Amino acid sequence: MTNHTVIMPTLLRPALLLLTSLPIASASLLAAYFYHRPLPLTSSRRLITKDTLSTSCTARSTSRSFSIVNPRNHITVPDSISINLLNSEIGDLTDEQILARFLQGFFGGWSFLPEKTLFGALRMVGRSFIEVGFTGLPSFILWLIYWDVYGQHKKGVPTDGPQLLSPSELSAAKLPEKYSKLFHGNFMVLDRSISEEGSKYLYGSKSENSASSFVDVAFGDDRRGFAGLHRLEVSRDDNMEQRGVTLCYSSIACNPSKNVLPFPDFVFAFHRWYGMCLFRDGVEMILRKWSDGLRADEDAFDIVYIIVQLRSVCIHKSTLNPNTCLQQRYLPIYCSAQNIT
Repeated sequence: MTNHTVIMPTLLRPALLLLTSLPIASASLLAAYFYHRPLPLTSSRRLITKDTLSTSCTARSTSRSFSIVNPRNHITVPDSISINLLNSEIGDLTDEQILARFLQGFFGGWSFLPEKTLFGALRMVGRSFIEVGFTGLPSFILWLIYWDVYGQHKKGVPTDGPQLLSPSELSAAKLPEKYSKLFHGNFMVLDRSISEEGSKYLYGSKSENSASSFVDVAFGDDRRGFAGLHRLEVSRDDNMEQRGVTLCYSSIACNPSKNVLPFPDFVFAFHRWYGMCLFRDGVEMILRKWSDGLRADEDAFDIVYIIVQLRSVCIHKSTLNPNTCLQQRYLPIYCSAQNIT
């Protein structure tokens, strides 16, 4: 039997190499763009990335969600991203409004679209990726304490909370209720907390200590091999008039059943890239929602000004409230047009 060796023509080799390299290069450029794409900020600043969680995640008063997701304190891979936003970029948004927009952009942007499509496809065949669920028992010791104090067994995390099937159902003004299930049960709002600092600042008062507001979105199951948590938080800086707020995204993933990593290292490298893309989507939603509202208010103010001009109505300076940036901007125009001193 004669063996025949097929020799590829010399000209086909560069063409084949080019055809295979073009998709890889395009995907790399696209990935780099989503990771580094510019945000609509009024001035340039950098995003801070760390391989640790934010301070609030490790504080005893605000770390309950992490103990529920990882009840046996197994090895985790933490990371966080943060950025400062100026007061001129967030306007008079409250902490809850900022977080609501943050959450809406985080799960409603282009970056989350492939995952959303996957969940929808699994739903069509009656399946889910990993339906979220937690027993709510941080440890055997705490279970004994609960039994001794309350005389009954501690129930798990409620699973009958409100259902939000699509990111489009997320509000831009209000956070979902605690224990709400998101996107066909693949995520759960495990906890949420709104600090009074944000509201106090809007009325001209502030305290020496800046507290943070946050929302915890959990995924996975503590009885299986994969679980994790996303925390989105906002904190008012001490020098609020100049620096505004700090937005932070913290995340962990773990294997609650065994004290090993749930995935190989290269998967976590992808997770960090993916987390940056989601974070940028969330920040962009905050800035875009505020700027859209600003433009709408300006347009409405322009219409009022035209009506006033046509009717030659004299508006006294005392009738305008100079506390908002829009009125401060248009106050000289009104006064100049009406010759008010």
